[in-house]
Amino acid sequence: APQRTPTRASLHTGQSTARTRVAANLSGGLTRQEYDLSATYANFPVIPNGAALPLDGTTIPEVLNPLGYRCAHYGKWHLDSDPGAEGYLEHDGATNNAPGETITGSTIPANMTNPKRITEITDKTLSFMDASLSEGRPFYIQLSHYAAHFRSECFPESRALFQQDPDVLAFNNNESDPEKLNRRDDPAAFYGMMYDLDRSIGQLLDELDRLGIANNTYIVFKSDNGFRRFDIPNFKQPLFGDKWFLWEGGLRIPMMITGPGIPAGQVSTVNVVTYDLLPTFYEWAGGVESDLIDMDGRSLKSLLEGSPLPEFVNRSIYFHFPHYRKSLPMSAVVKGKYKLVHSYDATIREDITVNNANSLFDVSVDPGEFNNLNTSPVDNEIAADLWLDLDGYLTSVEAWRPLDNSDSYIQSEFQDDQFYDVRADFAHFEGKRMATNHLNDDDRTMIQYWFEFWGESLSLNGDIGVEEDDFDLDGVTNLEEYFQGSDPTDINSGTTFKVSPSITDTDFLIAFESRPYGGGVPWNVETTDNLSVGWSNNTDNSVSETIMNNGLMMHSISIPNALDKAFARLRLDSLD
Repeated sequence: APQRTPTRASLHTGQSTARTRVAANLSGGLTRQEYDLSATYANFPVIPNGAALPLDGTTIPEVLNPLGYRCAHYGKWHLDSDPGAEGYLEHDGATNNAPGETITGSTIPANMTNPKRITEITDKTLSFMDASLSEGRPFYIQLSHYAAHFRSECFPESRALFQQDPDVLAFNNNESDPEKLNRRDDPAAFYGMMYDLDRSIGQLLDELDRLGIANNTYIVFKSDNGFRRFDIPNFKQPLFGDKWFLWEGGLRIPMMITGPGIPAGQVSTVNVVTYDLLPTFYEWAGGVESDLIDMDGRSLKSLLEGSPLPEFVNRSIYFHFPHYRKSLPMSAVVKGKYKLVHSYDATIREDITVNNANSLFDVSVDPGEFNNLNTSPVDNEIAADLWLDLDGYLTSVEAWRPLDNSDSYIQSEFQDDQFYDVRADFAHFEGKRMATNHLNDDDRTMIQYWFEFWGESLSLNGDIGVEEDDFDLDGVTNLEEYFQGSDPTDINSGTTFKVSPSITDTDFLIAFESRPYGGGVPWNVETTDNLSVGWSNNTDNSVSETIMNNGLMMHSISIPNALDKAFARLRLDSLD
């Protein structure tokens, strides 16, 4: 799920968020009512749903305890229930993020001994393992670290390992004194926290070796939701959306599994989901998967052993987030290489049909979700089938869905909401979306794309593997648009990074906005009369720079004797 609490609910129950009705972390009375009737959403396009907590389903310890397992949960729980009531023998209680905040203020004390409670919950885990073996009992331990959460805490010596890193220094404006840096904003503190977390996991692995059970223990290492996007220049963020969204940025997480019967070093691209873990644990423990009822998950045992069943590879997995939060209410289904995302309020916001509110992607070749394929007749059939699949599943589990609020919808109030800009950035779109600079979907700025690729292919369009020369598919080639001063990446030819060329008898003059570099960046002009021959420096040119009212830098480059040259481009000499 794109948020922590619903993922944890699915993990513990083997059920999708549509079935658990725990699709978001909500509070107060909203946790037990179908619709979120708060004033915030009174005039939004749809009324979002509440969440049904506490957990209502069979949990991991409830299926493992009868098989003789001792079960423990340490660290973050963050569900509206108690882990003891769900079958855990040992636990830290109904914890949320708060216990992981062991210090206040902006500095890290020199005498830190238990940052993010890493030391404490690691020691508890080691003790539980020893106690279980002394009783001759197998065990299941869920170790939910606080350490990946923001407001970084770490040992001072761990932070020091990264304080002089060139990228960290650049981020901190060359300040390297931790006493002058806020730990919450300092990358070195975050890296130090990850270092401490990594070291604690190493302790667990070493203990398994010491106890002689490393070859009889399965270890699953995973995250709970997608990443948080940071608007940092040149920060490479290849996926669309982030936490709270059902785009890949909110759903794709790292997962590594090791244990008996799992060949080392293999990588799988088969789709799996968090709610697969309960059936997997049950089968590993000796249970029969078919004995489980009301489960959406499937055991990963055969997949991990290298022989997945064909129906497993091509099954559908479901995601349901009928909430606004910072995001938009959506549902999604992934089947094989295809993913369909349904935007509930797009039918009202954009006045489109239900079918047009569906986005279709081939995530095997387009994990960045740049190309909505729900446009051609063939792709429309795929999208229609997946929508029937998704809609049918949601109906079968009686999922809560947003309520049409078109009669009360006031566009201005929706747009005045504090999260409107974020929602607009990651809203439903048709056709091809542009890799906008402020979202940093690639580590190059849009202007760099232009000068590296105009005249060639900016992207893959049409059939997979067939390169086109028209990124925005408007019928005008990238090179033609470049010379016309329009944007080859935007079918509406917006003005962001717009090049304004003019050609006289003696000069070729272009002017463009440059960001985020600002002034003082040396440019080198290269020219060629034949792209197949290559580029050569053109030293007889002049570059002028003007700071515009909006703070951007306007560059004007004059290339003499331009009519003798077929092409001209700029090279950023100061960048890698």
